[in-house]
Amino acid sequence: RKACKTADIFARESSHTARVKVEPGDGLSPSHAIVAATSSETGDNVAQIDANVEGDPIEIAFNVKYMADVLSVIDTPQVALETNTAMEPGVIRPVGDNDFLHIIMPMQFGR
Repeated sequence: RKACKTADIFARESSHTARVKVEPGDGLSPSHAIVAATSSETGDNVAQIDANVEGDPIEIAFNVKYMADVLSVIDTPQVALETNTAMEPGVIRPVGDNDFLHIIMPMQFGR
């Protein structure tokens, strides 16, 4: 939640777009997620978050304001973000609570 709220400060100029890069561990480094946003006026914000990653690395652009909104109503200390590709919707679920499900659409970003 904190990483998304901070990224939103930097992402306001770009329609609240932040990149979420998910990296599985490789034996030398643990798996993690990176939330990054850029502003031409205030600079860059990059936050690395510990994560349990299943699958291949992926980078997705989301509206970080929407992510922060959904994370603010989830009470569990861990959440799951599930997706298959960078252009498919993501599913956000609280870990251990099967009664809540949130769908978040990806945004396009230039490489």
